[in-house]
Amino acid sequence: DLDELIRRGKDSLKNVIPTGGGGSWMLPIVLFAAFWLFNSIYQVQPDENGIVLRFGAYARTSGPGLHFALWPIEKMERLRVEAENQTSIGDTGDEGLMLTGDENMVDIKFKVLWKINDAKKYLFNVQDPQEQFVQAVAESAMREIVGRTPATEALTTGRLAIQDQVVAITQRTLDAYDAGVLITGLALQQCDPPPPVRDAFEAVQPATPDPVHTIKPRNTNTN
Repeated sequence: DLDELIRRGKDSLKNVIPTGGGGSWMLPIVLFAAFWLFNSIYQVQPDENGIVLRFGAYARTSGPGLHFALWPIEKMERLRVEAENQTSIGDTGDEGLMLTGDENMVDIKFKVLWKINDAKKYLFNVQDPQEQFVQAVAESAMREIVGRTPATEALTTGRLAIQDQVVAITQRTLDAYDAGVLITGLALQQCDPPPPVRDAFEAVQPATPDPVHTIKPRNTNTN
């Protein structure tokens, strides 16, 4: 435990510093040593990887546990590699409006699920903020697939095929950039005509349930 380690260090320092005025010259040195030690010890949680940077360049990857990085020469960036992230697309403004293959418009909302599967690549090969990069790639893939699909198919029977293709293109693009990101699923939450014509379209369509389908690729390897 990091707090317990620091507490023990303080107790040891009390025994080292002489009492009285004669030891006052040691106080700044001891305080600096304590400050240096505090900035050099890192706790990596079980769901994290620690990336140690030396003068800003990659030095090593550390797993869960207590680790030492020689501050200020080194520092550690901690990334949650076990967490599943969610990126929503189509929730704001006209972001979800897309042109179909037969030049009609559809209004799409979907959610991309993803994890960091290579902390080093994710930190160095993807420009900050990384989530926006994943969003841009997934949105571009969706626009590409919808642009090949007739409106009637996109609005009815073609949704699962659209999801499969978007996942494949998104993963392939991220791999091409060495992004260190694994797509773990995609949920197409809405694929409807734009609001001005939605009522007219629904009036001529049979009432069928619209389940959300999530794709789970088999490869879930993490570093």
